[in-house]
Amino acid sequence: MFELYDTFNDRVISRHRTIVNAVKADIQFNRRIKKYHGQSSYIPTQILDRDGTPITDCHPEYEQVWEAEAYLS
Repeated sequence: MFELYDTFNDRVISRHRTIVNAVKADIQFNRRIKKYHGQSSYIPTQILDRDGTPITDCHPEYEQVWEAEAYLS
C-alpha cells in the first residue's frame, strides 16, 4: 500500500496499491491545486511506501516512481 501524503498539512491524501497509481494521483492533485488557486500555487507532497518511509532517491523503488512520472507527464 502506497500513500500520497500532504507534508504541508500532515495528512494522507489517498492510498494506492501500486506506485503508478500513486504517481497518477499526485499529478492529478497538483493539477487541481493549480486550477483552483493559480498556476504558481502548490502543496508539497510525498509518496510513502508500505512502511511509511518516503520514497526518495536512495529508496529501492525510486526508479519506478521516476519512470512513472516521466511517462505520465
